[in-house]
Amino acid sequence: RGFEPAQILAMSSILQRVIFDADDLRLSDGGLLANYFERWHKANLELFAITSGDPEENAAALRKAGLEQYCEEVLSLSTPTQFASIGSLLYDKLKRDGWVPREQLVIFRSPQALLSIWREDSGGARRCTLGHT
Repeated sequence: RGFEPAQILAMSSILQRVIFDADDLRLSDGGLLANYFERWHKANLELFAITSGDPEENAAALRKAGLEQYCEEVLSLSTPTQFASIGSLLYDKLKRDGWVPREQLVIFRSPQALLSIWREDSGGARRCTLGHT
């Protein structure tokens, strides 16, 4: 069981961004997703879609479903920079852009993806957790 939308909104005074697995998103549920995305957007949360593939293709799919308007950006694990995991991408965003781990909610179903928030790609523990899950 994860966070309910109301819980996420209540956390919005702490959270700055919601990071979600765009590859696992059921875009056929676009209406339902738009309801959540719109609420989060109105709460001033930045939404970032993460894909393992081409960000342009993913952005087009989000656009077709009417969801791209809520997303700040579609980030890729493979282009232009190759990242081994979502944890590696988030660590890069922490170093380069100052993304603060306590200010982000990471929504992924994959256990391996979520584990990468706590563990380095080598398997060792990270110095800090890279987001709420």
